Amino acid sequence: MSDRRRQQVRNVLAFVLLIVISSAIGILVVFNEGHVTLSLPWTDVQAPLVVLLGISALVGVVITASIFWVRIRRLNQKVADLRAENRALQTEVEQMRTAPMRDFY
Repeated sequence: MSDRRRQQVRNVLAFVLLIVISSAIGILVVFNEGHVTLSLPWTDVQAPLVVLLGISALVGVVITASIFWVRIRRLNQKVADLRAENRALQTEVEQMRTAPMRDFY
């Protein structure tokens, strides 16, 4: 299986997983309307379970986005380094092509 095909399969699986997780969260939100108490070390918070689930989902999204942002920055830096190396190698190849040929007899 080629790398491109493998990436397409991963993208489809990620999309399906996203749909399943989103549906599960939606079902949880609809069926959990009661009030709950969240005990934190400095205070107690009483709120509907839907609100706490939404806040926890939002925190998860922020953490995941920040992790992916760091990963994308690293990959972009790697791409920039590889492009610079590619330019240097292209220059070297051009210099080798224009260099005078010697007889090795």
